[in-house]
Amino acid sequence: MAEDTGGLHPLVKATAALASSFVLAEAAGRRLRQVELIRGIRQAGERTEAAGGRKYVRLRNGRLLSYVERGDPAGAPVVYFHGPLGAGEEWPLHGAELSGIRLLAPERPGFGDSEPVRERLRSDWVNEVEEWADQLGLQRFPIIGWSLGCSYALNCAAWLRDRVAGLDLVASPAPIERQHWFEGYGKTLVAGAAVANLLPGISTLAARAFRTGAKRAYALVQELEVFIQPWSFDLYEIRQSTTLWAGGRDKVMHVELSEYLKEGLRKAELFLLPGGSHRLIYPLETEILQSALGKAADVPSPA
Repeated sequence: MAEDTGGLHPLVKATAALASSFVLAEAAGRRLRQVELIRGIRQAGERTEAAGGRKYVRLRNGRLLSYVERGDPAGAPVVYFHGPLGAGEEWPLHGAELSGIRLLAPERPGFGDSEPVRERLRSDWVNEVEEWADQLGLQRFPIIGWSLGCSYALNCAAWLRDRVAGLDLVASPAPIERQHWFEGYGKTLVAGAAVANLLPGISTLAARAFRTGAKRAYALVQELEVFIQPWSFDLYEIRQSTTLWAGGRDKVMHVELSEYLKEGLRKAELFLLPGGSHRLIYPLETEILQSALGKAADVPSPA
């Protein structure tokens, strides 16, 4: 005889019990989040000079933004937007050919030495990049984005049309509201994003356990929160030349996402590396850098 479960499947009961425990832990988790954020800001301090390979600018809102600069100081400026688990120095590998390229990698809130913020939207990064570029005297530059950094690059291209010369997007996401989660995105990424949005306290604890200190853990949670947010622009608004780089074996950002972007963007080409994984940015670093350098030399397109 089957066991009596009170009319509910055992899995349903277990799920309900787990959800209840998460709700109770959520209140404590939110408090932990605030404590960690304050501690991270204090640890960042008041550094305004280069330290450990990083440089700093002070934004109008008082927050410190760090960035990594490599390559030829007199070269063409190329901006790199890092992925969700790295920082400005994650790419390219040391020893990469950067002749004629001044590679600049601003670090989003909580990454590297950039001070964190309590809440953020993807569009917030547009204003910060514009102010950062003003302080550095960067008039026009192409952007290379990797993974979740690509959505920030697209946002900047949409709103900073006169500043962004072109895009190279490696293993890019597409608007999540227009995709089937478990077909277009890796299950681990989507599950992590859902947890970050529903249970931020629990996800902060998990991020701390598996990754690093409080400030970076908080930044990772925010990245997953931003990942779920709808895009505040239409792909057709982006007029810049865009090169999409996709790996045929990428289990996180499937090639179909880049194909979707190619169809929606005005001027886009897709380069597919059949055996490439989500980390194809490393074996293709020379090609990607040269592609961006070519965009830096292009004459601005008419509006």
